[in-house]
Amino acid sequence: MRVRAQRQPKSQHVVDELSARAESRDGREKEGTACLSAWKLEFGGAAFAPGPGMMNEGFRELFYGRAADPAATPPVTALPSLRELKETHSDKSTIDRRDAGRLNARQATVQRDCQDWYAEATKVFVAGTEIGDLIRSEVPTSDEYGTPGTPAPTPTP
Repeated sequence: MRVRAQRQPKSQHVVDELSARAESRDGREKEGTACLSAWKLEFGGAAFAPGPGMMNEGFRELFYGRAADPAATPPVTALPSLRELKETHSDKSTIDRRDAGRLNARQATVQRDCQDWYAEATKVFVAGTEIGDLIRSEVPTSDEYGTPGTPAPTPTP
């Protein structure tokens, strides 16, 4: 497009504003949309091919998708639109957040149950008894477990 814009001074300012330097998905989508608009409005759409193998239809299909055509030779497979792919991604992210929340809630329940068990066990088996001392020395009472083979941290009363 830049080479052709050099011969079309009225299009030069449009092409100068195009880039492909975005660092986010949304930024790349905006840049691609701007390129499609420039391609359509400044360069005549599908009639213009900026380079070998670079066709307007193929670039548009990335954004808007393509219907399957099994009767074509070779058969054409369906290509989902960018909007459909983003929606599917968003749906899966929502499911992941929901499941992570459920997992965190269950982990909190397990942790609370373990703390309750420890509190009851140390009431029933007092310090100075064999079982009481065993519980206090072997059951970890913090979230920091250290490396395997190292002694558990000393519980604080």
